[in-house]
Formats: sequence, C-alpha cells, structure tokens
Amino acid sequence: MARSLPDSKSVVEDMVAEGDKVAARWTTSATHQGQFRGVSPTGERVEVEAIGILRIAEDRVVESWDKYDTAGLWQ
Repeated sequence: MARSLPDSKSVVEDMVAEGDKVAARWTTSATHQGQFRGVSPTGERVEVEAIGILRIAEDRVVESWDKYDTAGLWQ
C-alpha cells in the first residue's frame, strides 16, 4: 500500500473509551500513485472513512474490529 498511496494520512475524527474498549472513527486520504488492488494509478485523491473498536489488555491492543467504507473508496 505504501507504493500505491505513498502520502497516506489518517485523521481521528472521534474517539471514546469505556472499560477495556476504545471506539474510533477516522478518515484516511491519499493520492493514488501506484497499482492498488488491480487498479492502475489515476493520480486522483482518494478518501475512505472507517470505524473500529479496540480491546485493550495490559496496555496493548489485543483485539480489533474495523470497518471501512470500501464502496466510498471505489467511487
């Protein structure tokens, strides 16, 4: 992915925590500069939103559940 989207940047939009879980919503943006999942480089700016839940134990992430807006990415 580093070659496909070398200027990738993620920004956390929201984050909440309770007990041993942390939920976050973030946006990742980048310029499509290399082959990505079979698609030739377009030079276009792409953006994808995501949400995830992390479970923390002993100061480490031990489980993670993430969902990405892949339909939005392909548009």
